[in-house]
Amino acid sequence: MRPSQIILLFVAVFIIAALTQLPKALVDNQEKTPQKPAPEAQTPTKHARQMPPALRLPIDALKKQWENEEIIAKKTIFADSIAKLYKKANFYDSTAFFRDWIASQDPEQEQAWLAAGDAYYEAFNFYGIIDETQARLFAEKARQYFDKILKVRPNDLDIQAKKAVTLVLSENPMQGIQQLRGILEKNPDNELALLNLGLFAMQSNQFDKAAERFEKLISVNPQQGEAKILLGQSYERLGQKDKAIRILQEVLQTEKDSLLRAAASDLLQQLNGLTKK
Repeated sequence: MRPSQIILLFVAVFIIAALTQLPKALVDNQEKTPQKPAPEAQTPTKHARQMPPALRLPIDALKKQWENEEIIAKKTIFADSIAKLYKKANFYDSTAFFRDWIASQDPEQEQAWLAAGDAYYEAFNFYGIIDETQARLFAEKARQYFDKILKVRPNDLDIQAKKAVTLVLSENPMQGIQQLRGILEKNPDNELALLNLGLFAMQSNQFDKAAERFEKLISVNPQQGEAKILLGQSYERLGQKDKAIRILQEVLQTEKDSLLRAAASDLLQQLNGLTKK
């Protein structure tokens, strides 16, 4: 449902938390009530959370330069720098706003489409957990850019997979699942499709199928820390606590990402508590 990449994809903690909040209709083949898309955002979101001064100060300075600059080439350079800083701060919606602006200045530049599409995709992943209305808006914007890219690169399976993931908040979410399965028929090793189909299986309590997807993904990419955490959780739900503990300990020993290690540590504490009982 979300990648990946989730993670904001895919940040593992967010992925795990999101599993319990996705609508059951996504995996039960039930019709989802159509909802009108949210109005398009015209300005960056006003954030309630605080940004570290080390990032806020340069962003504010660059935004003033961006607002006052009249030469588009220079204005684009400022916008690119602002987008990078917002991404570093995990302010995904504001990142998307500036990537979208850059793409609008050069509507024929494929790299600008990709940067904007990926930025909206990350914003969709993040807001899918906390604000479905915003997430729907970002998903629609991501699809618009992915469609532009697919007209030029129709066989790009990763872009196809990202587009399929955004359909989770469309009027036909099952279409996304079908497209992900179709991608695996073309390439059984596609990481985005494997990850997100595993997440769909977890959400529908099909933990055996989820484990198969994540095991396959790890065999394709042994460095996939998110998949290892999700596999550990799947093993736990299947009653295979020893296997869950082993895979989570592997994350603690080998993973460089501190957030993934923290997620693995938290799950291990829960598992050890269950084992002692």
